[in-house]
Amino acid sequence: TDAGFTEPSPIQARAWPISIARKDLIVVAKTCNGKTLGFLLPVFHCISTKDLPGGDGGGNQPEPLCLVLSLTRELAIQIHGKCVKFVTCLDITSECLYSGTDVRTQLQKFRAVDPQVIICTPGRLCYLIQRKPLSLSHCP
Repeated sequence: TDAGFTEPSPIQARAWPISIARKDLIVVAKTCNGKTLGFLLPVFHCISTKDLPGGDGGGNQPEPLCLVLSLTRELAIQIHGKCVKFVTCLDITSECLYSGTDVRTQLQKFRAVDPQVIICTPGRLCYLIQRKPLSLSHCP
């Protein structure tokens, strides 16, 4: 209720059980129907209950537990904003990575945060995979 919600939206009520059961899900709905939290909150639940494999913390690369792929920088920033709003009390870290900004600055922050959740655009993801500054081996 701190966020202004008293019950899940219809999309969330249908999506959460499927997501928590780790089944594939495609949701189509108009803007402002709860799609973002429809997939983020089950991820937060799995991470906070230790129901996802984790990195050993000993590698040279950050090993996020969840990758959210966003087609645009604007949408990535919007998703990350929602993510940050809900993870502050859960001891979950997140980072938003997208093209069009200085990659060195982003990578420094990325490595410092070592996020469990990353929201990334396709171009930046390809860059990160090709240059190997991150491992996706723990993203189910």
